[in-house]
Parts: sequence; C-alpha cells; structure tokens
Amino acid sequence: MVRFGFVTTLIAALALMVGSIGALGQAGSAWAWGYNFEGELGDGTNTNRELPVTVLNVSGIIAVSGGDYHSLGLQSDGTVWAWGANYYGQLGDGTVIERWTAARVLGPGGMGVLTDIVGIAAGDLHNLALKSDGTVWAWGDNWWGELGDGTNTDRWTPVQVRGPGGVGYLTNVVAIATGGWHSLALKSDGTVWAWGYNKYGQLGDGTTTDSAYPIQVAGLSGVVSIAGGFQHSLAVTDTHEARAWGRNLDGALGDGTTTNRWLPITVLGVTTAAEVKAGQNHSLARLTSGTLVAWGNNVLGQLGDGTTTSATSPVAVVGLTGVAAIGTGDYHCLARKSDGTLWTWGWNDVGQLGDGTTVNSAVPVHVASLSKVGAIAGGYSHSLAALTDNTPPAADDQTVSATSGIGQAITLTGSDADGDPITFHIVSGPGHGSLSGVAPNVTYTSGDAFSGTDTFTFKVNDGKVDSPLATVSIPVARAATTLWTGDRTGTITETVSLRQYDLRRVADNGLLAGRTIEFRVDGTAVGTGATNGGGDSSLNWIIADGASSRTITAAFAGDGGNDSSADDALLTALSWDTKLVTFDRTQRISGRTELKARLLRSDNTPLYAYYDVPDGAGAGLRTILTEWPGNGGYGASARTATLTVLPALPYIWVMSRSAPVGGTANLYAYFRRLYDLQKQQGKSVDFLVDGTLVQTVVTDSNGVARYLYPTVEAVGVHTV
Repeated sequence: MVRFGFVTTLIAALALMVGSIGALGQAGSAWAWGYNFEGELGDGTNTNRELPVTVLNVSGIIAVSGGDYHSLGLQSDGTVWAWGANYYGQLGDGTVIERWTAARVLGPGGMGVLTDIVGIAAGDLHNLALKSDGTVWAWGDNWWGELGDGTNTDRWTPVQVRGPGGVGYLTNVVAIATGGWHSLALKSDGTVWAWGYNKYGQLGDGTTTDSAYPIQVAGLSGVVSIAGGFQHSLAVTDTHEARAWGRNLDGALGDGTTTNRWLPITVLGVTTAAEVKAGQNHSLARLTSGTLVAWGNNVLGQLGDGTTTSATSPVAVVGLTGVAAIGTGDYHCLARKSDGTLWTWGWNDVGQLGDGTTVNSAVPVHVASLSKVGAIAGGYSHSLAALTDNTPPAADDQTVSATSGIGQAITLTGSDADGDPITFHIVSGPGHGSLSGVAPNVTYTSGDAFSGTDTFTFKVNDGKVDSPLATVSIPVARAATTLWTGDRTGTITETVSLRQYDLRRVADNGLLAGRTIEFRVDGTAVGTGATNGGGDSSLNWIIADGASSRTITAAFAGDGGNDSSADDALLTALSWDTKLVTFDRTQRISGRTELKARLLRSDNTPLYAYYDVPDGAGAGLRTILTEWPGNGGYGASARTATLTVLPALPYIWVMSRSAPVGGTANLYAYFRRLYDLQKQQGKSVDFLVDGTLVQTVVTDSNGVARYLYPTVEAVGVHTV
C-alpha cells in the first residue's frame, strides 16, 4: 500500500479568512494538481494536472488535507467535504463509490452532515476530524484499528474515537494527525495519544503491539505540534525540540541512525522547531526563524537541499525564508511563505509540484499560478491549496541602543495593509540577555558582563497569517562603574584588612557581585578579593616593613559589560615599641667581659632568632654551622659547634581506680609532652601494680592508654 501526504491541521486553521479574489480565484476556493486517476483533484475528471485546477462544488475552504488517492476540505461553516477514491468509505458519504467532485461528509450513522469541525487529517485510507468540543471523529479503513473505536470494522460514516481502554471517549484534543495506518491526537495538557498500526513502534508506547484504542505516547509532555509519516511519527515540544519515533528507514527519525525507535527520541540539532510534517520516509520541520530543515529519504530531492543524497540528520532546505506553513506528500514537499506564495520540491512525475512540468526538483520551485495561498497539503502524489483574501501583515526591523545590565524599553512596531488589528509575538529571544513585559512593549536587559550587538526576532499576526520575521538589533555599550576604598591603620608585621566598597554601575546604581578587585599598596599588587552581593570585597594582608604612610588602591579591571574603576585610600603603618633586656656582668680591672642584651618587641616577642628543636630526629648530637660570608674588609670564615639534643620530658597522669576483690579495674593514663602538653600517640606505657608489670599498652591518638586489669590483690590500697 503506498503512502499519501501526511497532514496535521490545528484549530488555528479557522483563522484563515474567506471572501475576496485571489490570483486565480476567490478566497476560500480550493485548488489541486498532480495525480488524478481516482478524481482526487476534484475537477470532475481523472486527468492528471501539472498546474493547479479549481476543486468543483466547494467554496469557503479554510483547510485541506490529502490522503492516498482522496482529498478533504474544511469549510468555514465547520462542515467537511471529500472527493477521490472511496474503496473503504474514506469519503464518509455512506458509500464506497469514488467521486470526482466534492461531496459533504455525512454525520454519524449517515444522519445529516458532520458539523462543528475545526481540524481535518487524511490518512492513507482513513480520515480524522476534530470538533470544536475537543472530540475526535474517524471514518474509512479500519484494518489496523486506526479509527480508534475498538474494532477493526471499516466505517463509511464518522464514528467517535473512544477513550483509552475503550472507556468513554477521547476529549480535550486540540490537534490531530494521521500516518499511513495510524492516528495521533494532541491534548490540551500537551500529551500525545496514538492508535492503529504499530509494527515499527510508531505509536510510541515502547511496544510493537497494534491498538484499536488511544494509548499515550511515552515520555512526551509540553507538545505543541504533531505529524504522522507513513510508519513514523513526529512532535514539537514547547522548548522547540523535535521528537520522533517509529520506523527509521533512510534516517526518517533524524537521530543519525537508521534504527527503529519504539519510544520518542530527540532529532539531532533541531532546537528552534515550530512545526513538523512527515512523508513516506522523510521529515520536514519549520523553524521559528521561518527557515526549513529536512531529513530522511532524498532519492527524489524531497529534502530540498539541492542533492538526492538521503540524510540521517537534518539538512537545510535551500533558498527559503519567511515560511509560515509546510506540507508533505509521499515524496514531495510544500511551503507557504508569509507573503502568500507557494513553493514545492521533490517528486514531480505527474505534476504534483504544480510548476507546469513533470521534472523532479531538489530545490524549491515557485508555484507561480497561485497567490494569496492559505492552507496547503500534500497527498500521495497530488497537492492541495486553499486561497485567502488576506494581505499578510508586516513587522518592522529596528535598532535600539542599550547599556550593559540596564533595562532598555523597546516598543515593537508593525502594520497591516488591510487594517486588521495585529498582535505581536517574540519568535527567538536575545542571545545575551532577556526580555520582560508583553509585546509590543518589552524591556531588554543584557547580561551584566556582555557588550556588543545582541538581537531578537518577532512577528506580527493579523488574525489570519504571520508576517515575515523582523529583527531588533541592540548595540550594547559597556557600563561605567564606580567603587571606593577606606583608609586603614595597622602595625608592621601584623595583618590588616584592606577593604573596597560598593562596586556599582553609575547609570542605575546596580551593584556588581562576583567581580575581582585587585588591591595594590604603593602601586604593587598584594592580592585580590571578590565582590559579594553588596559589591564589597576585602583582602587580609600582612603589613611589610616600610614607610609609615602608604597608598592603598582598589581596582576593578572591567569585564565584557562594564568599564574599569579604581579608588585610593591611606594606609598608616605603625611600628612596634621595643625594649632591651640587659644582663649584669662582673669582671676585674683590666679584664674583658662580654656585654649582652636582647631586643624584644613591646609584647615580649623576641626580635632575634631562636631555634626550635624539631621532633622526629630523636635525641643525640647535632652539628651547628655558623658562617660569615665576608665583605670588602674581612675574609669569610666558618665554625662548627655541637648541639646536644636531650629527650623531651614526659608528663604522665594516672587516674586512681577502685575495684572489688577479684574484680576488674579500668586502668587509665594520659601521656603528654611536658614542654607543650602535646598528646603522644603510639607510645608504649607500662602499667605496674605495686611495682609488678601487669600490661604494656600503646597510647591512642589522644595520648591515652587504657587497660582492663583483672585484680589479684588483697583488700587494701595498692600503687599503680
């Protein structure tokens, strides 16, 4: 069974206006071209057409959808029209007779006509319709359960899609899509539901089991757009990622492989998707920028990249910008630009590109005979369009200057030649800042470390179509900054806290946190500090010997978004008071004695060197070497002496204990070094009772030795 076009029609389709004259015909008229053997062009013949022809018997068409060899049109009054092949009742008219002109789809059970429809989707041999109340209706082929009514019975008139597990009915649906023999629905909570054929995992529930009732696609939330391919499925999330699952022939899933996926995976490199569509084994995405990417099978040029090389990850469709809507057939694609022009590419064996030829094209070609195009769709090898009377609105480019980190008010502007009211919509935000407010009145604030040119894009909508994107360019200048530092007083050789205060932007007094401040003393850098949330920083610095009056400088070097600033203050360096300690001497007349004095700081800290004998080398003799390097008047000399190192004196404290005769006494001793009371770990301590050794114990990390001694002594006092 061959595959048709795969179309998702959202509720927004109702916004297309109907009424006045298009380039080839009236607004609301439907047009078709390409293959017509079953009458799917609706022109009353079965002759293939290389140029668009009018679909007869219909007007006021606001949405179209193409199946394998049949077509659908949604009228502005909420009724659905169908024409073409009808083997399985896919025209919904209660018969299996093909029609070469359009006829209304009947209501459930053939009563009246189907009404209140806001969205349509044509599958291979079945169809879906979305009602304004959020319910879904289906008709046509049901071999795989693609109608979602819990059966495999074909339906010649619409039946309502049941709820999960057959309980109730599917509700709160906002968009629908069809694959070859499977169906998709997007609910208002952003979840996606699927039913029908599942051989390749296209239902996305982690299995390959068909389902005649809707089941939830696993792992998807926040979805805004869906599409069905022949045997794969696509979705766009509210973060603009594209997701795909199902059959991956020729790379249709865009994950760089050809491995089928039973659960959604992320399409490589697509982070700004707005809409997706799917063909036989290829996929197409419209980006928020109005450009397109495609991936998968490309043997007939349907990726539009100028080649016929298939791609397992997205490639750019060449030559198209300002695209507002897309469609796919089996092996061809369509794109409507915001100016109402229509472009096609790919397979063209029967004229489905609409350019008057049957020559395939690997790049987009203009369907020149149509203008003011609204809705578009692709079938298996035919194409459809509905015209609109609307002149697209325009959004205005502009340039606004800003200062780094400071909010800049911007008023977006646009216009509509028809006088329709317009709304403003941000498409892609700035890369180096943020926007607040509600368009068209927004405030741009750059990151406070950025300067340069930032941009964002927006569009306007007149209630019918979007404008081409407009760009707001924002040259961002570095912000002037200021800071101050205070006078400090300290004593030489002691620590002083150098302090800087209030690093801020001059324009708005915005404090700057996390910035590096360099502190200098008399021009020499002595260290850095980092500003806190209040824009303050500090550095603890030991005052070196030198002048009593010195200059402190606190300097911010600037960064990407902020200019440099600095401030000076006074450092007053105080000297310690000193005192001399002298020693009495006794000597006979004419004798010689050594006069000796010691210089101390006022807090009794010696101002001469002592040598602290280190632990670890043990007691014993060490050599002292004294050297004089000499100078101009005296030669060098050296002399050795002996340092006798004695063992440190221990301090052991033993606690008194008592125990009953024959009981256990908890012997407990502390071992310290007498000089500094340092705890002595790993020392062997002998416990003796009345002079008799009872146990040797090694001290722990706290210098404690413990031993549970089983007493043997008689009643009385004994020495431990």
